[in-house]
Amino acid sequence: MISEIMNYRKFLFSSSVYALGQVLNRSAVIILLPLYTTYLPTEEYGVLSLLNITSSLLTTVLPLGLVSSLFRFSFQKEGRIDHDLISTVSYFLFIVETIMLFVLQLFADKLTLLVFSDLAYLTQMRIMLVSLYLQLLLLLPYAFVRIKEQPLYFVSVSFASVVINISTASLLIIKYDLGVTGVLVANVVSGSFGICAFLPAVFKTILPRFDRALLKKALSFGLPLVPANLAAFVLYSSASYFLRHFQGLSDVGLYNLAFRFSSTYNFIIMSPFFLAWTPTMYKLAKGPDPKRRYIQVFEAFMLISITFYFLVCIAAKAVLPVLAGNVEYHTAYYPLPLLLSAAVFYGVYMFHLLAFMLTDHTGKTPFISVTSAGVSLLLNYLLIPVWGIYGAAAAVFFAYLNMALISYFWGQRLFPINYRWMKLLLLYLLVTGLVLLYYFLIPLYNLPLLFGSALFLVILVGGVIWRWYGSRFREVYRLIRPAEK
Repeated sequence: MISEIMNYRKFLFSSSVYALGQVLNRSAVIILLPLYTTYLPTEEYGVLSLLNITSSLLTTVLPLGLVSSLFRFSFQKEGRIDHDLISTVSYFLFIVETIMLFVLQLFADKLTLLVFSDLAYLTQMRIMLVSLYLQLLLLLPYAFVRIKEQPLYFVSVSFASVVINISTASLLIIKYDLGVTGVLVANVVSGSFGICAFLPAVFKTILPRFDRALLKKALSFGLPLVPANLAAFVLYSSASYFLRHFQGLSDVGLYNLAFRFSSTYNFIIMSPFFLAWTPTMYKLAKGPDPKRRYIQVFEAFMLISITFYFLVCIAAKAVLPVLAGNVEYHTAYYPLPLLLSAAVFYGVYMFHLLAFMLTDHTGKTPFISVTSAGVSLLLNYLLIPVWGIYGAAAAVFFAYLNMALISYFWGQRLFPINYRWMKLLLLYLLVTGLVLLYYFLIPLYNLPLLFGSALFLVILVGGVIWRWYGSRFREVYRLIRPAEK
């Protein structure tokens, strides 16, 4: 019982600290949104969005799934961190990524034409590739501090990087009027700082060792995850390429502003949770009654996810007129319920991957992702020419719903767990209905009514949650509170 309590406390502490680190890492984008929506026209914000999406695509493919392999196998050496494995993977990734980024720079003009059909953005593409290289290098020290469970180190570097990024971007955009180029240069500056700040972790972790057998083992686990991750990228980002082709860069900018709001779920809730959950999941599997713990964690995760979905949807309508200096951005909140729902469905999918990971069936996950990616591409092609950004949001919604359902039912065959779904589903439907009423019945520029209605809905939903889950909150509190002296 004592060890279980300590596991919960450690997991909650790590999740909270990683959440802070993720918020800090991504907060630069949120803090700079007023700057972007004041100094960048919707077309330029569309350019920046496409560059960021292209960077994300390459980040999905180039690490070859090896970072996930580090977490899977790093503790299999008599309970100690396997420095031989970490060193082997690190050397291999450094060589591969350096070669690939050199090739990308060599063919940057072709890549620019592929993305924009215009060489006007070649300089921005080259700067983005430099920033990408730094971010790829940072994946390894990020993994090191997670494996060693050093979340405070992670947060400290994240905070300093964000301060540098915001300061540099603000200076280059406001004073020097560099626009998109200023944003990209700021990313390079903050990425360079991150590399320097994590050098101590690198020197303490990597040893002069390379083992081909360990590399083969890591690749056999990680490579099957790449198609799944690539398909996931197609799910949430391919819409921007379709929008550029069918509607133009302005719609790309508006859609990505809404998407930026929905991505707050990823870096505030989902990403910090799985940063802590991935190593914890494997440890719990070796303890007593792991399925009961998985059910408890899943229910808490979903409750937090649905609550966050509701709060962000409500807040977006209220803050966008204040946040965005350009009136063109003020109605970008309409696709948000669909996009945030899709993000929550992705969280469901990610959680149910535990069934595939614990049973070493990761080779089956590409089918789920590829199938859902096909749904996304088809719906993007059919819906975006007709409904623009709303068609794009609908395509993401249905594709991720498909992904969540397949992973759940297939995962139940591999590792059956009796999750408690009914109240969570009813809560999701309730808050979605309230959000839609708020969006379509409350005038946008009537601020007293807007904020008053938002407050009323928050209190209403909070009461429902407490009525349904208050006893669970008290149970968790008894588990994690310090023992009375």
